[in-house]
Amino acid sequence: MGRRAAVAVTAATFLLMGIPAEVGAHDVALTPGVSRTKVPKGALERGDLVAVVGTVRTSDSTCFAGVTVELVRVVQNVGERVLKSTTTGGNGNYWFKRRVRKDQRWFVRFPGFQTVVAGHSHTCGLATSKGIRIRIAG
Repeated sequence: MGRRAAVAVTAATFLLMGIPAEVGAHDVALTPGVSRTKVPKGALERGDLVAVVGTVRTSDSTCFAGVTVELVRVVQNVGERVLKSTTTGGNGNYWFKRRVRKDQRWFVRFPGFQTVVAGHSHTCGLATSKGIRIRIAG
């Protein structure tokens, strides 16, 4: 087969099958889970240091390794206020430290995001932990 014929066959193959970078293109949508634990447990004294530790989990590390999570306070009759944000480790673990002064309700939020690279779309949906009750003794 001559050179021109080989080029024509190759060009026809690309036209019929598509560009190689797009052959494996896909869309993935995941909804992570967010776990949390408050330490210490139970009632606290004003000024105590509280740690909130947990993990963001999905079947794809795109949605849990090196992602942002937020510690959010629920403010009655106002809404929500982000107290702190941090980045998870490679295994999805995170932690927050905070001094407490009064009764509050918190939760941890993973805001979610979408990445698109070379036709690959990964959507990591919004996820929140169960609530965390901060109760001051007295």
